[in-house]
Amino acid sequence: MTTPILLGPRLGPELLMPLTLACTLLGEFSPIPCSRFLLVCFTVMMILCGMITHYFLQHRLTPIFALVSMFCIGMLATQQADYKEDPLATFTVLRLTDVQTTAKGIHATGQIYKHTNSGWVGSDHKANCYVSGQTFPLKNGILIATSSLPVPIKNNGNPGSFEIETFYKSKGIRLNYFIRDSIVILGKRSHFRDFMKSQQQFLGERMGKYVHGKELALAKALILGDVSDIESNTRDDFSATGAIHVLAVSGMHISLFAQILLMSFQFFSRWISRKKAILLILVILWFYALLTGFSPSVIRSVFMFTLFQIGTFWGLKANSNAILFFSAWVLLLISPYYIYDIGFQLSYLAVFGILNYHGKIKSIWQPKNIVLGYFWEATSVSMAAQLFTVPLTLYHFHYFPNYFLLANLGITLISSLAMYIGFAYLFLQEIPFIQEILGFSFQWTLKTMTQFIHFVANLDGSVEAGFDLSIGMVFAMVLSVLWFFHVPLRSITLKTLPMLAVIVAITYGRYKHQNTEHLMLLNSKRPVFILNNKGNGTVFFTANHENRKNLERLKGEYEKIYPIKHWQLREIKERQSYRAQQCPLTIENHHNVYKVEFRQKKYILRRKPKNASHLQWEIMDVKSKRTTALRKAAEL
Repeated sequence: MTTPILLGPRLGPELLMPLTLACTLLGEFSPIPCSRFLLVCFTVMMILCGMITHYFLQHRLTPIFALVSMFCIGMLATQQADYKEDPLATFTVLRLTDVQTTAKGIHATGQIYKHTNSGWVGSDHKANCYVSGQTFPLKNGILIATSSLPVPIKNNGNPGSFEIETFYKSKGIRLNYFIRDSIVILGKRSHFRDFMKSQQQFLGERMGKYVHGKELALAKALILGDVSDIESNTRDDFSATGAIHVLAVSGMHISLFAQILLMSFQFFSRWISRKKAILLILVILWFYALLTGFSPSVIRSVFMFTLFQIGTFWGLKANSNAILFFSAWVLLLISPYYIYDIGFQLSYLAVFGILNYHGKIKSIWQPKNIVLGYFWEATSVSMAAQLFTVPLTLYHFHYFPNYFLLANLGITLISSLAMYIGFAYLFLQEIPFIQEILGFSFQWTLKTMTQFIHFVANLDGSVEAGFDLSIGMVFAMVLSVLWFFHVPLRSITLKTLPMLAVIVAITYGRYKHQNTEHLMLLNSKRPVFILNNKGNGTVFFTANHENRKNLERLKGEYEKIYPIKHWQLREIKERQSYRAQQCPLTIENHHNVYKVEFRQKKYILRRKPKNASHLQWEIMDVKSKRTTALRKAAEL
C-alpha cells in the first residue's frame, strides 16, 4: 500500500505518528496560556503555508510548517479547560452511562451538562459517579441533578498502586462525584452508545441460557468485551500469567472473528462476490467494535484490517508498518488521550514487535516436525510481542510473569477454540439440540481455560515482583533491543552489551528493594504503617471493617515494589503503644493522634481539620516542627 501523505511526500506515517505523539504531550503539559480562537487561526495559517511551500518551494519548508501545525493540533486537542463549578449553581446535572450496580450502591460515568439559552447541553467533561442510598433504579441515559461537589481524581501515591489518574485521563474523566444525598431525575436522553450497551446486555443474557457462573462472566468478556462480572481472583490469575489481554476484546479476537466471517461467506460465493463479502465483513466488524466498547486495541485491529482491504481493492502493495503508524496517527487525532491508555500502548507495541521481529526470531530454528513447528511459531510470535511490551509492563505493573510463554501457548489454543464455539453458540441458539451441544461445549472450554490459567498462576515462582522502572530505564530497554537487532556488529558481545547493562541495572534496583529497611506510612483513610526489615514485613493498622478490607489490597500493592517473605499484622489500639523488637520503633495512639518514634526521629500524625480539602492526614516532624499533608506514602 502506498504511504499516506500529509503536507508533502517526505512526511510518511512513520514520522507523522511520533510527531503527533510528541505534540499531543506538549499540548497537554504546555504552560503556554493561549486563546483557542487564536490557536485555530494560527493552525489554519500554518497548514496553508505548508501547502503553498509544498507546491512552490519544492518541499524545502514543508516539514517545518508540518511540525508547527502538528504542535498546534496537539494543543487544540488536549488543552481542555478545567471544570469549574458555577458559584451561583446549587446543583449539577449529569447524564449517566455505563451504569453498574455494586455492593455499595451504583457506579456510573456521568457527562456533565451545562445550562445554556437553548437548554441543558452536554459538555466535554466527564466524571465517575458513586451513588449510595438510592432506591430508584438508574439506567443508562438518565439525567440527574445532585448538590454534591466534585472531587478531583488523584493517585494515592502508595508503592505499587495503580495510576488511576492516568487511567481515567485516557477516558476523559478527571472528577469523582460521591452522591450520598437525594437526587432529582430530570428525564432521559438516549444516545447511540446506550443502544449498543443495551444490545451487549441482551446478548449477554442470551449467553446465560446454557452457560453459568464464572464461565458466563468469562464468556461475556471474551465475546462481548463486558468484564464487569469478572471476579478479582480470576482477574489476578490472568494477570499473573501474562494473559490478561484475553479478558478484553483485542486484535486476536478481531482476527478470529474476521476468519469466521470469511469462512461463513464462502458458503454464499455463488451469490455474493468477494468484494461485496469483504465490504459486508467490514461493516460487521465495525458494528462489533462498537458493540464491545470501541476500545483502542479493537479500533486498531479493525482499522488496520480495513486499510489492508482498501489497499487490496485498489491493487496497492500493503506496507504493514505504514498502516500500523497511520492507524495510530488517526486514532490520536480523533482522541489524543488514547496515548495514556495502557491497552493502546501495549497493543501497538506488540503488533510492532510481531511485524518486525517475528521473522528474525522464527529463523533461529526451523523444526521439521509439524507439531514442534506449530509450537515454535506460537512461541516466536509471543516472544516478538514481548520485546517491546515487557518494558512497559514492568513500568506499569512492577512484576514479570515467568511462565508467560507456557500460558500464552495454552491460552492461544484454548481461547481460539472457545471463541469459535462461542460465536457459533451465540448465533445458532434458535436451532434445537444444537444450542445445547454448543452451550455445553462452550461451558466446558471456558472451565478448562480458567483451570489452566489457575494452575499456571499458582506454580512456584510464577511472578517476579520488585521492579520499579523509571521512564529513562524503559527507553534504555527499548534502545538495547534496537541495538541488538539493527546495529551491524559481528561481535555478539558488543551486540548484547547494552542489553546486559540494562539487565544488571534493573537487577540491582530489584535487589535494593528486596533488602530495604524502612518504615512507611501509607496514604489511606485510616493510618497504615509498614515496617520492612529486609523482606520481613510488619503491618500496623487500626481496627476498622473498611480498613481490614483494604489491608490485603495495600499489602499486595506494596509487595509489587518491595517483595516480602513473611508478614505480621499488629493492631494499633486506642491508648496503647507498640514497640517493635527488630527495629527501634514505637507507635502510640491517643484519640486518633499517633506519636511515632523511629531511629531517634519523632513524628506526630493527626487528622486535618474537617473544612480542609479531601486530604485527610498530616504529619509533623517534632524536631523541625515541619508539617506536611499526606498526599502520598511517606517513608519515615
